[in-house]
Amino acid sequence: MVILTIEKLINGHPNIQYGESMVNGFVLITVGAGKERAVFDGLTNLSEVKGIQMVFGHYDIIARLESNDLNELSEIVLERIRNIEGVSTTTTLIASESEEENL
Repeated sequence: MVILTIEKLINGHPNIQYGESMVNGFVLITVGAGKERAVFDGLTNLSEVKGIQMVFGHYDIIARLESNDLNELSEIVLERIRNIEGVSTTTTLIASESEEENL
């Protein structure tokens, strides 16, 4: 319906987070050969990591982070994730908008 679509544009979709103070990021991680499990386990120890997936392709692991601001996100990636033994490289994507399903 056109009216419903316009209403959602004006009032915001109920499942889309607008103007949240949290900064969400996705870290695409490559690891050394045979180090996938060790890095995965190391990520589980970080409270800011809200999701981890092992993947096939250019990257080996994707981690979803939540932080209070960009400075904290930077500190998590630079000082904590990159210092996990076995991490070779990281690429960080900062989320601009998200829709989360109610579980």
